[in-house]
Formats: sequence, C-alpha cells, structure tokens
Amino acid sequence: MRLRMIFGAAGAMSLMLLAFFVWQQAQDWTATMSRPAVAIWSARSAAIGFAAAAQVVLLTFVVGAIYQRDLFGNVLRLCAGLLCSIALVSAVALALAGR
Repeated sequence: MRLRMIFGAAGAMSLMLLAFFVWQQAQDWTATMSRPAVAIWSARSAAIGFAAAAQVVLLTFVVGAIYQRDLFGNVLRLCAGLLCSIALVSAVALALAGR
C-alpha cells in the first residue's frame, strides 16, 4: 500500500512537472507555425490535460489508499478524467487547426 502511494505521488508530480514545462515552452515551440496563437492554445490545452491526469492519479493512488472510496471521491475522479479527456481532444483539434 505504501509503495502504491509512493509511485502514485511520483507519477502525479511527474505529470504536473510536464504540464508546467509544456505550458511554459508553448510559445517557443509554436513560433514557426502559420497560426502560432492557435498552436499555443493547443499546447496549453495539452498542459491542462496533463494536470488533470495528475489529479486523477493522485486521487486514485494516494487519496484512495488513505481514505475509503465513496461517492464524492468517485465524482471527483470522474470530473478530472472528463476534464483530461476534453483538454486532450481540444489540444489535438487546435493542433490540427494551427498547422
């Protein structure tokens, strides 16, 4: 149980660091594209998706190991999962539009 919490926390921190990195580097990565403003929002939507995925991992492995599963925790995980999915789909759509 403790090992699961450690790996869950490390995974969530890794996803958050990736989200911060993508958000910060979005302008540099998209400078050469034909529509850089749309491409920046694509990268930032991906960063939001990574942050939401970190929340799902944190709620599942760390909080789920400490507390019993209940309706509120399941609703939080579902909402974070939906936000992650929507953000990543929008990132792909914006990336295609920003080409």
